[in-house]
Amino acid sequence: TFKNTSELADRYEWNFGDAASGDKNKSTEENPVHLFSKPGSYKVQLSAWAQGMKKPSTYNEVITIADLPQPPEARFTIPKNNVIGPATINFSNQSVNATRFLWDFGDPGSGDDNTSDRKNPTHTYKQPGRYRVVLTATSPGFSRESTATDWVVITSPDGTLPAVQAHFIIENNHATAPAVINFSDNSSNADIYLWNFGNENSGDNQSELKNPVHIYTDPGTYQVTLTAKNAATGETDTYSETVTITDAAVAQPATETVSVSVPEAKPPVARFGFELKNGNNIAPASVVFSNTSENADSFQWEFGDSSGSSNLKNPEHLFKNPGEYKVKLTAIHQASGKKDVLEKTVVVEKPLAPPVAGFEVVFSKEIVPVKVEFKNQSSNADSWKWNFGDFDSIENESSAESPSHQYTMPGNYKVTLEAINSKTGESNRVTKEFSLRSDFATFVNNSLGQQAETVLDIEHSQGSEYLVVLKNRNNGSSVVKLDEKGSVVSRKDFDFLTSGITPVLKSGQWMMAGIEPPDKLFVMGLKNDLTVNSPVYFQPSKTFKTDFGFPGIALSVADEIGVAANTLNDRYPIDVFFQKTDQEGKIISLTDRTFKFIGTKMFTEMIPVDDGGFALTGYWQEKENALYRILFARIDRRGVGTMQLITSDMNILGLDIDNSWEDGFAILRAEETRTGNQTYEVSFTLVDGKGGPTDCATMLPCVVKSEDILKYKPSLIKVNNGYVVACHSFNGVDYDVAMCWIDKTGHELTRYETVSLPGDQFVMKLVETKDGGYLVAGTQKLNGKQEAFIIKTDAWGKLNP
Repeated sequence: TFKNTSELADRYEWNFGDAASGDKNKSTEENPVHLFSKPGSYKVQLSAWAQGMKKPSTYNEVITIADLPQPPEARFTIPKNNVIGPATINFSNQSVNATRFLWDFGDPGSGDDNTSDRKNPTHTYKQPGRYRVVLTATSPGFSRESTATDWVVITSPDGTLPAVQAHFIIENNHATAPAVINFSDNSSNADIYLWNFGNENSGDNQSELKNPVHIYTDPGTYQVTLTAKNAATGETDTYSETVTITDAAVAQPATETVSVSVPEAKPPVARFGFELKNGNNIAPASVVFSNTSENADSFQWEFGDSSGSSNLKNPEHLFKNPGEYKVKLTAIHQASGKKDVLEKTVVVEKPLAPPVAGFEVVFSKEIVPVKVEFKNQSSNADSWKWNFGDFDSIENESSAESPSHQYTMPGNYKVTLEAINSKTGESNRVTKEFSLRSDFATFVNNSLGQQAETVLDIEHSQGSEYLVVLKNRNNGSSVVKLDEKGSVVSRKDFDFLTSGITPVLKSGQWMMAGIEPPDKLFVMGLKNDLTVNSPVYFQPSKTFKTDFGFPGIALSVADEIGVAANTLNDRYPIDVFFQKTDQEGKIISLTDRTFKFIGTKMFTEMIPVDDGGFALTGYWQEKENALYRILFARIDRRGVGTMQLITSDMNILGLDIDNSWEDGFAILRAEETRTGNQTYEVSFTLVDGKGGPTDCATMLPCVVKSEDILKYKPSLIKVNNGYVVACHSFNGVDYDVAMCWIDKTGHELTRYETVSLPGDQFVMKLVETKDGGYLVAGTQKLNGKQEAFIIKTDAWGKLNP
């Protein structure tokens, strides 16, 4: 939900930056609600109009939509393990989607230090042993907690774990019944004890005390067994000794022997079951045995491994290694000496290895469009998540094991595979990067001549050749012909300035405009072999601006040539001069001065329009130190000019102009930023046929320093699917070339590409090539030297190797 806090406005238009939502991406409500169906960052723009105003005020803000919260997953590693004690162990918490943690270090002897709620704790283990560490991870909003378990191994100086040895002392053996017998534990490396006093008829035949006592009420011989266990390592050991309880001495009367027939005891039947502790059958695994034998009063267990045996009735045994173990229970009836044996197999699995993500990229060519196959080479995983790094595609993700993806645009792509083991909940990610290119022939040429300082204009020549107008350092100029590889095939040098060129359709030649020192504006015919006709000079002579806003030339739909130039100190500090000729260069007389408006006027670009006249843009300034305003002007076939101003509360000027797809004009403009950092922001706007404002204003990712705004001219062209802009943009260190694509409506920046070359690049001209690529030209500053440059990109603004 968006809360509108605009002031003095009565009409609104929202653009939520969510093109995938179709018609719902825009709203005219004051406080709209928009559903963002996918996570990501969205640039939301609000345009607000005051009553009676044609131009809106705009405000932009980026909002981030997070993915749905995921349940916590506990994960951790032990970077330094299996070390000689005492040792302090660091734990690296790699849990995801969790905010609270509880550690149990499996070392109860350490007291309160056995637990911690820190994210990445440490714990000091003083004794050798094998310690089971448990991390419990939780997150608000989820009732389910996640646990992860691993083992810390602390060895003795010889690299081994100390063995458990069970032993005890009977302090008052051979006592007379009834007798209280004291047992004193003498075991080593044990901290858990289980006693069996061999007195099945008593109600307390077992004890877990370290030094217990037991009351024997009847005389007899009793086998006492102590099972000692180390909680950290899981190892156990047993020790047995006999307690003898005697009867008081009494006189025995004479007796007579009587034979009594005693029924034969029932034979023992061995029976048992077992259960995996905590449901874990992964080594090391603890197994609890449930003895259900009948007619037996003592038992002998053999677990099928090397860790010993047990005579407990219901023992628990730790199987340290994976394998199949034959567990044998011998059930014994002591009075008769009869036995019964039962064997069962316990299977302990190998520890599940963590998933390891891996894949191979397979494609037949590096040229788009291309179908790329991804061969999954992951191990220990049963599900997968792919991201193909193609964020313009609606099929950018997949859960297939070995998917394929169709790439249609050149670029560098980072593909990420997440391999997941659903049994352990563990996952692993791997990213690979590869580049795809187009099959366009591209080039970079900054060797257009030793004196060439900047490119002023470009026109298509015959076939795949181009005519390029260059301004030289010696106040002269050149026209060079480039082939499709960007190589100079011929050139014509002049000792005066030529600044613009346009084709003359009837003759198949070109007409050029320029300045011959000191004050002569001229047009001059140019043939295909670069020979020229005699210049035709305009009268009267004036002083013309030649450092920026160079004279321009264009052919109208009425086959008339229009020439515009910026004069200096002629009525105003800068003013616009306009004149027409026919295709032979013969001057067409105009009835009056074209522009009669007050104030400083400078044009930056002129284009032909459908009515046979011309349109131009630039800036207007009422007086010195006043704010710049965008100048839009129309010149009809009579040479009469009309002028419209586009205002702002900051300096703003028109850089380039072209016919729009909306029966009006597209203007590339630069507006001074309000941050006071001496920069201008470049944007795209549409005006109607008379220069009136529309609701279209699209910011571009281009920033120009104030000191450079009136030195170089970014370029705008109209193409089949919208508009393309080439602009120099300051990145904080130097200038790169930013290319921007805008849709036909002018409202959406569909993509942009940055071309980075050494040094600073300043744009002066952009042309679409016949094969769908682009020529970008201007001047490059590198190592204190200024050189003209021209590059050809593919259709996506990229340079191929």
